[in-house]
Amino acid sequence: MNTNSCLTPPEIYDDVGFIIGESESIRNVVATALQVADRDAPVLIQGPSGSGKELIARLIHFSSTRRAHPFYPINCSAINESIAESEFFGHRRGAFTGAFDEQQGIFEAAGGGTLLLDEIGDMPTSIQSKILRAIEDKKIRKIGAHKQVPVLARLICSTNQDIPHLLKEKRFRSDLFYRINTVTIQIPPLQERRDDIRPLVEHYCSHFSAKLGRQDMRIDAGVFSKLARYDFPGNVRELKNMIERAYTLFDGSTVMPEHIMLQQHAPGEHEHAFTPDTYDLEAIERSVIQAALQKARYSQKRAAHLLKISRYTLVRKMRKHAILAKPPGQ
Repeated sequence: MNTNSCLTPPEIYDDVGFIIGESESIRNVVATALQVADRDAPVLIQGPSGSGKELIARLIHFSSTRRAHPFYPINCSAINESIAESEFFGHRRGAFTGAFDEQQGIFEAAGGGTLLLDEIGDMPTSIQSKILRAIEDKKIRKIGAHKQVPVLARLICSTNQDIPHLLKEKRFRSDLFYRINTVTIQIPPLQERRDDIRPLVEHYCSHFSAKLGRQDMRIDAGVFSKLARYDFPGNVRELKNMIERAYTLFDGSTVMPEHIMLQQHAPGEHEHAFTPDTYDLEAIERSVIQAALQKARYSQKRAAHLLKISRYTLVRKMRKHAILAKPPGQ
């Protein structure tokens, strides 16, 4: 991988992870994140699922003077509406039935660090006004308490939803929206920054080669050609999963185009398609081997050649998955 493709400052690799890209758009995203790191204004990060919103939030936090304090990510869609107030603000012992102990809320737990409200578009409408008040007053009150406590955390929000559309449907408060998007960072989908595909593939191949002890693996040029024609509905997360599957399922010396399984057909492509429901690695491997055997008319030698593995490896995998050596009925 070209070291110029890594956009994470070296001193915070361990805390943030690798932000990889060569496109102007991702470089602008990183530049904006670094620019606002030490400014306490709320930040709204928008982008499709799998594009790296939390990674950018981590970059902001660990590039700031708050880096010694917690980075506290919370997925708003995972919070039950019936207990949302307690989750965000905490409660005193005996404040309601079942409150056996005092509980610290999310805002208080984040301390002087950074609170990431991930998928804020899914936040229950019943709690939005109270979140707005906490942001504006920089104070919260636990359920059952009389005294307010200060909010010290810096706020970052992220969403993959179209907030203006939610505003029209009355599913998101306009005053809350205007309060959280003082600075907006828009992460484009991977299909709009195709210059980033090659460095990302090279990075993940290097990563999984080291992780799986297969440093001798190479990438066939056809892999890049294949991926250049794909739209990546799952964005960077999907690309990472593709490379991990290829390294997990195939033990040859080269990652070939046929080792890269797509969720849908790209224009001009005819590979076997996989959906999110078929991400079971065992099922994928079995399906690919069966497809290769059918194409090779059940010649194990030709099937092994198609899969770029040895015949011994093919036979071992066939036994593992109980795949017949001949077509059913013969």
